[in-house]
Amino acid sequence: MKAISISLSDEDNNGIPAESMFWVKQGVLNRAGVRSSDDEQLVLDILADTLVKPLPSTGTPTRDGLYEFRDQRSRVDKNTEALIRGVLEDPRWDSSDYSKRVVKDFLDVFSRIQRIVDALPEGVRFVRHIGLSGNNQIPRYFEALFMATHALVVEEDLELTDAPLAAEQLKGINLVIKMPGGGGEWTSREKVEVINGIRSRIEHAFKETRSDGVGDSVRVRYTDIEIRGMLSNRLVEDESYDVKQGLIRLDPGSSPKISKEAIKRYVKTATAISNSNPRSGGFIVLGVADSDKAAKTIWETVNPDYMPVKYQTLNLTGIDWELAELSLDIDGYWAQVTRTINGMSEVSQAYRKSLIKASSPVRFEGVTLVVIAAPPIAEAEAYGDDFYERSGETTEAVKAPRMKSFLAGFPG
Repeated sequence: MKAISISLSDEDNNGIPAESMFWVKQGVLNRAGVRSSDDEQLVLDILADTLVKPLPSTGTPTRDGLYEFRDQRSRVDKNTEALIRGVLEDPRWDSSDYSKRVVKDFLDVFSRIQRIVDALPEGVRFVRHIGLSGNNQIPRYFEALFMATHALVVEEDLELTDAPLAAEQLKGINLVIKMPGGGGEWTSREKVEVINGIRSRIEHAFKETRSDGVGDSVRVRYTDIEIRGMLSNRLVEDESYDVKQGLIRLDPGSSPKISKEAIKRYVKTATAISNSNPRSGGFIVLGVADSDKAAKTIWETVNPDYMPVKYQTLNLTGIDWELAELSLDIDGYWAQVTRTINGMSEVSQAYRKSLIKASSPVRFEGVTLVVIAAPPIAEAEAYGDDFYERSGETTEAVKAPRMKSFLAGFPG
């Protein structure tokens, strides 16, 4: 338990250092607040804002209603109680897709805020950037920023395209948009004023998306948090995750082109991941080299303008250099990839459709990656005449002696 507890003391080497956590690092909460689970309370307040309509107040009464806590001291007004009960009893919660969407939307918005914070001047904490001292806690400012970003990203389907601009627009915002003082309950009316004020300052850093699913102007399908999870799982050799360098052959003297054979290999690997983990599936991330030697091949001999970005022991080479070599934008690149997958007879049409739907180019750490999804499946997926599964980091055909037990492992 010590290893996963929050360490408050600078001298205490046990557990997770509080200063390394986003909330404390950026001054949203202090160390004692995180230890007291104020971060969980903040997340609850934000979820209430996103789910309860019209926007509820922030404070103990709303939290009591969400926790269905009742005693004589409970001050939940009848109207708010009815709105909260409508959320809690919403039949959509019976579907895992709805709860996943709520989580997905939360992570989408948090990821955009993380990108804005990453664009702050080096060494500047968010609390100081908005014009407050480091002794202040700013959960309400964060809540308002979250809801302003939620309105732009989730409700209007806009994408953050200029994080430095958003960061600049938030500089000294405490001097422009005053947070009501005094503590206690934060009323809906007060909250709306602050949210709208922040939104009006950052909205020019967002722009409309397109419906084709690719390009910087499109809402990112996978958040930075999810990409980090994929890469971290690959580092611990989870068989549900793999990384590949890209789709261009690096043969000397050959003209650059997208390798259809590479695409087919990756789809075969995807079927193996799906077969090995039918209930959850997995992912293959393109644009990642797992050795320094492989990464150097690109920037030393192919295109010196594209230096890899180090991520732990992995090298994020990205596919940007492939786009340059092919003289393609991301739209044309992705169209070729999906066209090749759609034309494959080795896998079923249903599998091709699910794979493409859940796959997408993404921006991460300043480079473009491609996430190839290995979707969950109800029945074993063949590739050609064989079934494949993962064995550690390799893809192997299922042999006849194991076929019966292999086929028995699917939900049907």
